[in-house]
Amino acid sequence: MSVRIAALLAGILFLGACTLTSDEDLLGTFDDVPPRVLEVFPPNGWEEVPTGVEIRIRFSEPVEPTSVHRGSITLISGSDLAEGGFEVSADGLVVFSPLQPLISGVLYRLVITAWVTDLYGNPLESGVETTFKTLH
Repeated sequence: MSVRIAALLAGILFLGACTLTSDEDLLGTFDDVPPRVLEVFPPNGWEEVPTGVEIRIRFSEPVEPTSVHRGSITLISGSDLAEGGFEVSADGLVVFSPLQPLISGVLYRLVITAWVTDLYGNPLESGVETTFKTLH
């Protein structure tokens, strides 16, 4: 008997002692549902936003921390990207904290791309863009 056949038989015998219920999956959890953006703060179109604001993005499910970076979520004024750091929570909240206060009286555009994925590698359902204007 070849090694492959012996391994296959051993696996079948091992699994023969197991029973799965209808809601269990032999290979583990599988998720093919893409995450969605549920809420952004500051909301789209807001004006008079404080220059020290932290940007908060609530997703429909936890997102993969390594998928959240300057290329997948950007805060732009004109052609300038705001520098900052990201904090990714296990409950689907992402917070972007600018390194410096935002510029007064400027229109900012927040771009969230499909490079953001959930924990199973599903990309964001669709990209999101919002704008807000800081206080004068």
